[in-house]
Amino acid sequence: MCEEQTGKPPISRVSGCGRVPWEECEFSKLLLDTVRSLIIILDREARILAFNRACEEVTGYTAGEVIGRQIFDFLIPEEQREGVRRVFESLSMGMFPSRYQNDWIRKDGQRCWIEWSNTAIPDETGLVAYIIGTGVDVTDRLVAEAQAQANMESLRTSEERLRVIFEEAPVGLAMADRTGAWISANDRFRRMLGLPLDALSPGGGIWDLVPGLAGGGESSLLAMPLTEPITLDREWKTDGGDRWFSVHVAPVFRDSSLEKENHHAAEGYIAVVEDITDKIIAARQKQAMERRIRHSMKFESLGVLAGGIAHEFNNILMTVLGNADLILQELENTTAVRSYAEQIQLSVRRAAELARQLLVYAGKERMIREPVSLSVIIEQMIPLYQATLPKSVVVRYIPRKGVPPITGDASQLRQCLTNLVLNAMEALPDKQGTITLTVGTQHCDAAYLADTVGSMDLREGLYAWLEVLDTGSGMDREIIPRIFDPFFTTRFPGRGLGLAAVRGVVAAHGGAIKVYSEPGRGTSVKLLFPVEEVNQGDQGKPANETIPAMLPGRRPRVLLADDEQAVRNVACRMLERLGFEPTGVTNGREVLDTLGRDPAAFDLVVVDMTMPELDGVALFDEIRKVRADIPVFVCSGFTEDEMADKFAGRDVAGFIAKPFSLRSLSAALDDYLPSGSDSST
Repeated sequence: MCEEQTGKPPISRVSGCGRVPWEECEFSKLLLDTVRSLIIILDREARILAFNRACEEVTGYTAGEVIGRQIFDFLIPEEQREGVRRVFESLSMGMFPSRYQNDWIRKDGQRCWIEWSNTAIPDETGLVAYIIGTGVDVTDRLVAEAQAQANMESLRTSEERLRVIFEEAPVGLAMADRTGAWISANDRFRRMLGLPLDALSPGGGIWDLVPGLAGGGESSLLAMPLTEPITLDREWKTDGGDRWFSVHVAPVFRDSSLEKENHHAAEGYIAVVEDITDKIIAARQKQAMERRIRHSMKFESLGVLAGGIAHEFNNILMTVLGNADLILQELENTTAVRSYAEQIQLSVRRAAELARQLLVYAGKERMIREPVSLSVIIEQMIPLYQATLPKSVVVRYIPRKGVPPITGDASQLRQCLTNLVLNAMEALPDKQGTITLTVGTQHCDAAYLADTVGSMDLREGLYAWLEVLDTGSGMDREIIPRIFDPFFTTRFPGRGLGLAAVRGVVAAHGGAIKVYSEPGRGTSVKLLFPVEEVNQGDQGKPANETIPAMLPGRRPRVLLADDEQAVRNVACRMLERLGFEPTGVTNGREVLDTLGRDPAAFDLVVVDMTMPELDGVALFDEIRKVRADIPVFVCSGFTEDEMADKFAGRDVAGFIAKPFSLRSLSAALDDYLPSGSDSST
């Protein structure tokens, strides 16, 4: 390039060619195009005088396209121009900042990063005439460094994230080296296993978690390398009590392909420990609840059967007892026949007691709720047991003061105690041993109540208990859940509903039964009853011992409905004996038809609870539509409490329990008895 084109003297240097212009020095041109470094020569106005082949390859421009142009016009990015211009001015003033790095914009618009080493060449006057820049394209290096920095930052972030996860995980985490010894663990792991928080226990390793892994040597190394993950649940004793842990230990392999081939390829081990105590407790409670539900469903179905049997049985007894009462009313001094009738009465009452036990078992027997002291129950029954049990059986009573009363039926509780005592006596070898009776109170939580049988509505709180302990042969745990099944026995068959009836009574009292027994160590049966506020109110009026004599006058008219002909006939005769004028019908439809023909023809209605076509509740509602003011009595072999629930909100005149005698029928209809009736027995 000539001086006229650039306004600057041509570059010259000492060489084999001597001092010749740049364009004419072939050696210099060859040298510039041969070196791999970028070489650019600028004049004082930053115009390009030389642009070697390396510059062309990096930028995509040819020398012909750039010679004579200022570098600031197209090569330097706009945001860097000010900085590069200051460097250029410093070089032009001879300050020689020798090294610098800036971007170039390539012809395709992409950027490259160039690291420069600059040299200023003065003219004859000593002023800087040319600037030679020798550069290296560091784009790939900077990209690699940036990627490495990003990778390092990502690695630090990942490590920090993993550290937080490791420390804050809701489970215990620990790592072990290839020998199985601990090398690190989070705080939760240390707390769960009772290890120091500042250091792991010396000599500890994964063999602490998985029994049988320790080698047994002084170094406490593994007996053999662990090649497969191990998962197990185990109980762990801690300062806070026994806990259950789920333990998972897995080997860590550098190369997964070696996992199956080389037993020594594990680089270390990781252990995960989760406290599953609450899950174990919840699972056991769930299992206990499921057992109780299944037990309850079984007893519910059997209870329906028992209730139905008792109902039908009561109808039969009703016929026998009514006729026996009527026989006795007709007899005067025939002593022998009266004795026979009285024996019939006695047998019926015993049969009625059997029906009552069926209802107790079904949980449907009427309870006379009143304040009852468990201590008094035992004190009342002790003399009877001591008098009737074999002399080889010792009955002890351990009294306790301050046991509060419960609300219940004293008669049923005495029967429960008797059943338990007889059961305990039969468990004694050769009927020799000791039966201990005791009472007390305790607070029962959900976990304790979950392992009991009885009521389904058990709540945490204070319970009074009565316990019967024997020194008998005891039972296996597998047998205990079955002892309350009807007719089940570990001795000889035919013992009936003893313990099943106890379960029914306790359930009806809202209580529970706790049984503990071991073979050869005897049995403990504890009856638990909830303690609640009790009121010393009226316990009901005593039954009339005599029935007033009948006086001449109008006889009240009674419409009686029962689908059992024998029951209907004897009931009508009993009503006649009491001074009523009964009309018997077979079912609810006949009641409505008869009453509908003349609603004012009757003074009261007596209906059976269970009849075809219309049951007692539906029939009552229909009667009210025909005549709203007529008194309606309901007869049933079920309990008054159950009947009261079915007729809730209805103004039933009263309930008559089957089988009823003349006396109980008279007591039920007391307010409607004609003046002067005489049916005393």
